[in-house]
Amino acid sequence: MDLQTEYLQIGPAVCVIESDPNMNIQLDKLLAYLDSPVLHYLSAEIFLAECEGIEVGCILADGDQLGAQGAQFIEELSQRGLSGATIIIARHANIDDAVKALQRGVADYIEIPQPDRLLLAKIRQVISRGACLSGPRPH
Repeated sequence: MDLQTEYLQIGPAVCVIESDPNMNIQLDKLLAYLDSPVLHYLSAEIFLAECEGIEVGCILADGDQLGAQGAQFIEELSQRGLSGATIIIARHANIDDAVKALQRGVADYIEIPQPDRLLLAKIRQVISRGACLSGPRPH
């Protein structure tokens, strides 16, 4: 049994899509306050390729990293029933990107830095709405 399969047996996971190792370390420290396993993905593409069957409590995605592909990523999440479980975080928030993401159904778009308690509250709120089981990629 691999580590990801073990996490699936614990409960809904917080899936972090972030390529910056330092940011992942900071997020790990913060997310340790949750009772959810944390799974890390270096890109949206990797997450989409590997997320099938994962009980997703919340997706925390780096909006700066998503860039121009952000709309496609959110559309793919929407097709899989996961857009409402997604929080986009961005160091360089763009109002147009935030509005478009929210219109496409993401749970929130947060410019960072923000107080830790705010981000944790948002993640808990998304998880409390109910986990989503990521299904196969639509054809």
